[in-house]
Amino acid sequence: MIYKKRGQIWYSDFIVAVLIFSLALMLYYSHITNISMQEDAIMDELVADGKSISSALISGGSPTNWTNTTVIRIGITNNDNRINQTKIDDFYAMEYSTAHRLFGTRFNHYIFFENSTGDRINITGGETIGTIPSDHERLIQITRFLIYESEIIKLKVQIWW
Repeated sequence: MIYKKRGQIWYSDFIVAVLIFSLALMLYYSHITNISMQEDAIMDELVADGKSISSALISGGSPTNWTNTTVIRIGITNNDNRINQTKIDDFYAMEYSTAHRLFGTRFNHYIFFENSTGDRINITGGETIGTIPSDHERLIQITRFLIYESEIIKLKVQIWW
């Protein structure tokens, strides 16, 4: 009888250990799944904000002939994918915080232009607009094509978290 009791005690200890191990595995995998869903949601939001910013920029903006004091939505073209020099000058002169607020994003943005060979173009006031990406976990880039001085150029919008 002594031997049977020892075996029964070992068996119940084994069952408890398996249950604890199973519970730990379930908690681990449910936590990992939640983390990946959060990362996917952030990436989706980054892509949506990047598309929104680039779409706004290739539009004419609002109001049609906006200035830094009247702007509601930033746009640097005349609604025909041709860069409007006055609008791009005003955009370069705009403070980052104002542009950030008008774009309606919680992420940092960096905007620049490239010619067909991939060289940065200094359209007015400098080559870039925004904050240079540094110390980021996620970065996406949206590229749009525009016409500047009868040449097709690339508008690149980088947005990161």
